[in-house]
Amino acid sequence: MTTYEEIAELVTGIRNARFGEMVNYSERLIESEAWQDFTTPVGTHFQFRRFEYDYFLAAMDADATTLRHAYVTKAPAAKLMRLADITGRGRPPVNGDRRDRTEVVRLYSTDPSGAGARIMAWAKEAVVTERTAIVAKNPQTRKAIAAGQSVRREKPNLKDWRVRWFDDRSPAQAIAERLLKDPELARQVYERLVTARKNGEIRRSVADSNGNRARP
Repeated sequence: MTTYEEIAELVTGIRNARFGEMVNYSERLIESEAWQDFTTPVGTHFQFRRFEYDYFLAAMDADATTLRHAYVTKAPAAKLMRLADITGRGRPPVNGDRRDRTEVVRLYSTDPSGAGARIMAWAKEAVVTERTAIVAKNPQTRKAIAAGQSVRREKPNLKDWRVRWFDDRSPAQAIAERLLKDPELARQVYERLVTARKNGEIRRSVADSNGNRARP
């Protein structure tokens, strides 16, 4: 199996796996370092530096929001801190470990898959939130994590998760499949809906005899 085939298989896992497995696929990529230097079947040669994992994920069209949620909910704190580091959101990059985004976009602007445009479009907090970045930059917190001490974890923001669907699936099907992959997310969504209903934020609509929808 070629290096690119290995990378593509792991990225597919990141796209489709349950959250815990999604983190495992990502960690296998990180540990292999294969993501830093590879050539696609169409001939584009990608080279990413040690703190440019987010550029790689964007180039491969991974779902940043889903991966971020997976790390927040399933990954050990030490791995979450490393993710912050290698996406330029933790320890400051040194010795040219991370280039400016515009430089990387320029290098891959002619890639036929649109990698350059995707790298430009990703927000800096796409994979690691601002709150996690603050924790990752705190020496005391990093020291506590290295010593095996528990630290307060970020709660996932349900506003941030997204689903993809295609012509052969309805949005409702895509949402259902996403929730089936992650029971914890499904539980949180259910609890949020129940609370919203109790607070009067959601009301059932009914239809009259003519099919017109009305609020009870």
